[in-house]
Amino acid sequence: MRCKSILSGVMVLSLLACGTTSEARYEEANAYFAQNKFREAIPLYEQLRVQDANNSNVLAKLTLSYNLS
Repeated sequence: MRCKSILSGVMVLSLLACGTTSEARYEEANAYFAQNKFREAIPLYEQLRVQDANNSNVLAKLTLSYNLS
């Protein structure tokens, strides 16, 4: 039973770590976007799109970045 608890804890921590990385990547992409550095933002938005293809905020910013670059 203790093994299940440890494995569950490891899985939760792994998921939290992934979320933090995505959030940091999104903030970095938005910072580039705000500075009109669209070419720098595009690869970050593309990575985020691969992780979550249904995120409308990422898709909108990616589309705008391509159009404005």
